[in-house]
Amino acid sequence: NHMSGALQQAEQGRKVMLAGISHDVRTPLTRLRLGVEMMQDDSLRDGMLTDLDDIERIVRQFRDFVAGEPDEPQEPLLLNELILSMAERYRRDGLDIATRLATDLPAVAARPLALQRVLGNLIDNARRYGRPPVELLTRRQNDRVELTVTDHGDGIDESEIDHLQQPFTRGDAARQADGGSGLGLAIVRRICEHDGIGLSFSRPPAGGLAVTLQMKTPR
Repeated sequence: NHMSGALQQAEQGRKVMLAGISHDVRTPLTRLRLGVEMMQDDSLRDGMLTDLDDIERIVRQFRDFVAGEPDEPQEPLLLNELILSMAERYRRDGLDIATRLATDLPAVAARPLALQRVLGNLIDNARRYGRPPVELLTRRQNDRVELTVTDHGDGIDESEIDHLQQPFTRGDAARQADGGSGLGLAIVRRICEHDGIGLSFSRPPAGGLAVTLQMKTPR
């Protein structure tokens, strides 16, 4: 009981710390971005804006992790429409992203904002730690709908998969890359467990990492 209480207290303290960081850095980040955008040197400005994007992404992950699960009801959702909308957003940002979407998909029972958060974290993870193109595939599997996000990087060893879904944990590729909070897959796992979404990882024959979500259809 004492150990359980100490762990809960440590977790709560960490959440308070992250909430404070997320709140305190937003205003100076906004000021910094405005200043950088006014710079005349394009080469310096573009690099600094990329760094600011990384910092803001980490702050968003802090905020998402602290916030937990929003009070959002499940509703019938057309998965392909959500995927196409998000893929177009990432293409505008320069990501090489491909979609292979089944045409016979029924609606899935999902919380739209939560599912967007899951898919966004998976695409961001593939973008930062894999290699393009990032592929989004949907298919119908018995009474479930599957969504798979695949990259073409070096993949993850099977022995690391559970470990990398823990908060603040980063793999070798993530440690070598710049930035990263180690919260992306932890947020994905928490939402999937909360919403009853199946979550699995595999290494495709062509290499990389494939993450598959299995979602129920509304009854």
